[in-house]
Amino acid sequence: PAPYVNTWFLVRAMRRMRDMAGILGKTYPPALEEAMQTASDAMVRAYYNPQLNSFCEGVQGADAFAMDIGLGNPEMLAAMVRRYEANPVFDTGIFGTEILLRALCESGHAQTAIRLLTGTGYPSFGHMMESGATTFWEDWHGRSSHNHPMFGACVKLLFTEILGIRQKADTAGFAEVEIAPCYVEGLDWVEGSLLTESGRISVRWEREGHTVKVSATKMYNG
Repeated sequence: PAPYVNTWFLVRAMRRMRDMAGILGKTYPPALEEAMQTASDAMVRAYYNPQLNSFCEGVQGADAFAMDIGLGNPEMLAAMVRRYEANPVFDTGIFGTEILLRALCESGHAQTAIRLLTGTGYPSFGHMMESGATTFWEDWHGRSSHNHPMFGACVKLLFTEILGIRQKADTAGFAEVEIAPCYVEGLDWVEGSLLTESGRISVRWEREGHTVKVSATKMYNG
């Protein structure tokens, strides 16, 4: 439902503002904290089914939206993983696709995310490619634009999860970086870089037998 997605945006924006206030040493206004809690409570009242332990019956990645703003639980995550392991195709749209993949990666289920990213069933990016796509389509069935950034947000996960280039918590501008790749099955080596405010960060990892060799460099600006 549109109100569910819109309320997720509201809560996530306020959570981001709270994070920024902490980084800047500012006090987060109590009124905004209260508003964030009120919006979160409204989502639970309107869309959470305790019998199913799911938001909106889990359609279109709805439970991933909830987990992204702290409204989920371990059992909900486990059920979501089972769902997409059993049928590794997308039922998500412009927002849910990135949120679902990110939720899987951040919770230790990057392999499931990779199965979705590399699957060829319908709907999937592999199905787009097998249908002749060389750029992202605007929709899964290919009836609209064939060169559109609609599903492009999930590309960042190749850098933050597969390469593992992450900004350290409570910092800004990649001044402090953590390198924590996801060593997913099906990839023998990965190499890439990310240009940040603080410089270019490059990572390469490669399997060598039963071990993985990782190298990382940071070329500072100036």
